[in-house]
Amino acid sequence: PDTTAPNRYAFLLYEHQQSLQPNSGEIKKSTFAEYIQWLNVPSDFKLVALNWFKGHSSVWARVALTAAGLGGFAPDCDKVASLAFCGQIFSDTPVFTGSCAELTDLQAKANTLFVDGSGLQAPVFTQQQMRSLDRILDISYDLPELYVSTCSSYPYNLTCQRALTCGAQKFSVTPGMDLQVEQVRGENPDGLKFAPRISWTAAAGKKYTLIFVDFFSSSRFWPENNLKLFFHGTVINIDGNDFSTGVVLDIGFGERFYFAPANPDTSQANHYAFLLYEHDQSLQPSSGAVKKSTFDEYLEWLNVKSDFKLVAMNWFKGHSSVWARAALTAAGLGGFAPGCDKVVPLRFCGTRMSEAPQMDPTRCKPLGALGSGEASSSSKIVARTPLMIVLAMYLVCVLSGQ
Repeated sequence: PDTTAPNRYAFLLYEHQQSLQPNSGEIKKSTFAEYIQWLNVPSDFKLVALNWFKGHSSVWARVALTAAGLGGFAPDCDKVASLAFCGQIFSDTPVFTGSCAELTDLQAKANTLFVDGSGLQAPVFTQQQMRSLDRILDISYDLPELYVSTCSSYPYNLTCQRALTCGAQKFSVTPGMDLQVEQVRGENPDGLKFAPRISWTAAAGKKYTLIFVDFFSSSRFWPENNLKLFFHGTVINIDGNDFSTGVVLDIGFGERFYFAPANPDTSQANHYAFLLYEHDQSLQPSSGAVKKSTFDEYLEWLNVKSDFKLVAMNWFKGHSSVWARAALTAAGLGGFAPGCDKVVPLRFCGTRMSEAPQMDPTRCKPLGALGSGEASSSSKIVARTPLMIVLAMYLVCVLSGQ
């Protein structure tokens, strides 16, 4: 309990021939000599080995003393805040801003999904690897309205001859929430690029690594295609929480930390997880091809050390939709794009796609070639031209009094 100086904690080994028979009654232990006397040690009782350490106080003393019924000796927070906890200055550690209920819920959900493997192809983490998890990673999206149709530019015209609108999206991710892939898209047909805002409370002097990975569902779709997981982005060696100091790795699609979800499996949602690791030493990934057939293999390729620990995470369940057709094709993965018969029964941004307006693709043909059997480019202007002419003639007639 003394926060001003360490105590000496000694282990003393005595050797003797006769068995000890301590005195009956109250233990005498106000001094060491009194304690030895109470033990009734014989003359052959001799010290043969010892070892000791200096034990410094910390915030742990508040817990340990209280658990032992000695809470009256527990040091106050103002006393321990300037001390070290497991080698790290206590005042430099992150302040927990969430609620205990949120953390408990996070740990329970994470254990069920990632340790038990419920709903996944296989478990990902061990219980030991999850013990350092102590916060929810803050992830928020802010996306403008999306409009796509048969007349959009290729491949965003792969809408199964529908005109579709997704309103502006502004939300924070909660662990395990259900989303459709267009709600977390990385781009719009007009070329605008998007990524979520990710933030966390950092410990002083620590580095962080962020891994964004798709852990596939238990659907038969994945083993049939010999796939187990997909890495969507990694940023290593971030100083504190300054994202700009990190190194974005090229793991197969350029230096992009956010390769947006595009789940091709229309039968089940995938689990898209953001994992934040804390470490002291900078990572030096292996040279050569990226190893990423399993999560453990990927960590091995990153050359992580023993100080590499998972401290925060968040994830959502990403459901497929017609947007996956465009996104996968744009990424050069059109071979996985689901067919119209698979996506039309699904929803697009919360609305049943089967209820969306159908379009005649021939109205978009005059301005360009078709892409993959569906109309291309901005010819919705042409489609509207006859109506515009009629309206103009009507206005001329009204103004002229005819």
